[in-house]
Amino acid sequence: MSFFRELNRRNVIRVGAAYAVTAWLLIQVAETIFPLFGFGDTPARVVVVVLAIGLIPTLVLAWAFEWTPEGLRRDADVDRGRPAALDNAKRLDRIIMAVLALALGYFAFDKFVLDPARDAKIAESARQQGRAQAIVEAYGERSIAVLPFVNMSTDPEQAYFSDGMAEELLNLLAAIPDLRVISRSSAFTYKDRSVPIPTIASELGVSYVLEGSVRKAGDTVRITAQLIEGHSDRHLWSETYDRSLEDIFAIQDEISAAIVGELESALGIVMADAADSHATTDIEAYEAYLRGQYLMAQRTNESIAGAVEEFSQAVALDPYYAPAQAGLALATRFLSETQFGDLPKAEALARARPHAERALELDPDLPEAHAAMAYVLVTMETIDQAIDHFRHAVALNPNYAEGAMWLGGFLADQGNYQESFNLLERAVRSDPLSVAALSNYFGALVARGRLSEAQRVLNKLASLSPHHYRQYWLSFKSLDGNWAEAALLALRAERDDPRGAIVDSYLVVLLAAMGLDEEALAITEHDHYLVLELLGRPEEIVAHYDQMASEQPLRQGQPWILGEAMPAAGEFERALPLLEDKWAKLDGLVDIPWLGANTVLALLAARTAAPDQADNAAVIAAMRESSKRYHDAGVVLCNIIYCVDYEHAIAAYLSGDLEAAKSMLMSAVERGYVIRPNHAYLEFLYDDPDMAAVFERQRELQAAQRRKFLEAVCPDNPYAEVWRPVDGSCDGRLAAK
Repeated sequence: MSFFRELNRRNVIRVGAAYAVTAWLLIQVAETIFPLFGFGDTPARVVVVVLAIGLIPTLVLAWAFEWTPEGLRRDADVDRGRPAALDNAKRLDRIIMAVLALALGYFAFDKFVLDPARDAKIAESARQQGRAQAIVEAYGERSIAVLPFVNMSTDPEQAYFSDGMAEELLNLLAAIPDLRVISRSSAFTYKDRSVPIPTIASELGVSYVLEGSVRKAGDTVRITAQLIEGHSDRHLWSETYDRSLEDIFAIQDEISAAIVGELESALGIVMADAADSHATTDIEAYEAYLRGQYLMAQRTNESIAGAVEEFSQAVALDPYYAPAQAGLALATRFLSETQFGDLPKAEALARARPHAERALELDPDLPEAHAAMAYVLVTMETIDQAIDHFRHAVALNPNYAEGAMWLGGFLADQGNYQESFNLLERAVRSDPLSVAALSNYFGALVARGRLSEAQRVLNKLASLSPHHYRQYWLSFKSLDGNWAEAALLALRAERDDPRGAIVDSYLVVLLAAMGLDEEALAITEHDHYLVLELLGRPEEIVAHYDQMASEQPLRQGQPWILGEAMPAAGEFERALPLLEDKWAKLDGLVDIPWLGANTVLALLAARTAAPDQADNAAVIAAMRESSKRYHDAGVVLCNIIYCVDYEHAIAAYLSGDLEAAKSMLMSAVERGYVIRPNHAYLEFLYDDPDMAAVFERQRELQAAQRRKFLEAVCPDNPYAEVWRPVDGSCDGRLAAK
């Protein structure tokens, strides 16, 4: 006890306590600050070691010396009975209390401010690591990305050649069984960007990266290629080739063989040799094909038309060139898509079909040939055969992301929702940065109610394609009846970036859903049939499409829109042939909704009004089967335009289960679906007293969202530069509604 009293008398315990608390505080601050400057764990360890070493000298000094007003004195020379010595002890106590207060304050700051952000970052990192690990577990280490080769030529227009070189190698490697090869659209997002290889490997979820450069001058070419281990950034193999252009195919084979050899060595496995995909020896035809591929990948009206010209040139130079024949068939077929051209489908079919058939005849094992033939068969409305060709294309090349995505889309149109979803997941794995693949996958996730995953896909789209991000972001925000919030976000987006054209595409539907009919019609074209449906004006849809039909034949899908609008407007006799045609072609439906509830109700109403009524049992059975497939696949989508609960409700009503129908109709309304007003084939619902509560609830929700929206823009409209109510102000709008 005397030794302890001596330690206390000499203030050694106080100094030790002050040192320990101060050291702990310094260590915590170092652990927080050092990572901000990119330091690793070593500097923090140094701080801990130095402070630990410093404890013993500090205690020795506290034993031997005392700090006095006259400075540092030996303990033997200090009179402990003097007031100054007592003040020293009190001063140390105050220092300890102050440091403890700082330590507690820092602890609270770290616990309640820094910890949540740190935990979120750790969770996101763990999620990304888990995703990458899941991919690695699925494929082992057998995964590679082929980056676009750098164009070192003096002519920037030679970029198509360097891109083509990389794509040819990608196709050669993709033919290797069990090797996961990232698709072109994802790998080529790194073109002209300086991104570290480990970052690329992490973002794409691959183990290896192939990069290189091409310098083409006249009839000679220099190609450099190097294989890199993604996570360590370690170069496994590198080679430079100086050859004449005539040897280009031999160079590609040589590089792919070398890569296969390196992968065999690195992975300790034996893989089959890559297949020889060279279908031409004509250099000019090959270059024209590369230019066509380069243009095809850009997916614009002009580029698709240019691709047709380049593929046509390649075919003219070498009629036996199967990839060029397939490319020409696909590009020609795309010209009939509304986003790429206005070529009538019949003409597109007549022009594309011979090239698709020729490609298959020349190379039955070419995946693109089967995809081209599938699109031809789609146009011919022989969907079962088209799906068989898509399946064959994906089987031939498991890394064919576009083929998987196309097949998934057509299977969804056939009601095969689960396999469709699996294929969309597969497409995203093979092409993780593809806007098209991510967009389709986003929609599939939303349809299944997996909204947190959909939000992550949406976040990725934000950096890849702001246009698509805005589009899906607004549709995401409008779920569950949040129409006012989504409409305000649309106005804000249009105000901040007028190029987004958000108002025309989304605000009009949201305004119609909220019952702001004058505002909706003021900013839409008169043929926006969805808006007219929501506003209960089917007769205007009929008048518009009748006018169109008098001027030119209606395009695919438009007769069926007219067929549903006619019975909604009470024109049952005229509608019946169009709806019977739709029912007869159910097995060939593409790019339009499957057998939806309103289609069934329109057909049943038209048949009931006809003198010779057809048997409706098959239609009702198909409606129930469609509803069951939605349920089995976990589809729960519900928005303004479409709602699975509504489909289930109509199926239940037609089956005689009125209580279930009422419950599911109420659920559909609560989740944001708008039951169409003033539709003649829905009169059985309007007139059913048991359904009155459903429609009253719909009116209440519309009024609430309408008021919320108007209160946000009245009277001081913050979005006046991009939109105003029809009368130029908000006077009377709230009171009127």
